[in-house]
Amino acid sequence: MKTIGNGGILRLMEGITDRSAYFETVIAYASDEGIRVFSGRIEGKILEAPRGSEGFGYDPIFFVGDRSLAELPLSEKSAVSHRGKALAAFRDWFVSLRS
Repeated sequence: MKTIGNGGILRLMEGITDRSAYFETVIAYASDEGIRVFSGRIEGKILEAPRGSEGFGYDPIFFVGDRSLAELPLSEKSAVSHRGKALAAFRDWFVSLRS
């Protein structure tokens, strides 16, 4: 992001018709019993021009459903977040150990 930014990504993608993309977050938990891995993913596509003013990073050029991530209020973005999904998977597993 620091090197080319969203504008650079859009220039690199000029003329590319398949703009499918995804973000994926993977976190790991290590203990004496081993390592557990949890992931979260959000599918979308790269826009041809930035849209929206919310969020950060790639949000203005990443399109999900009918809006860019930068057009979503934080509550809606949090509901589809790849980070949130990975952390929720970890939380659910971790809480199940305590039940």
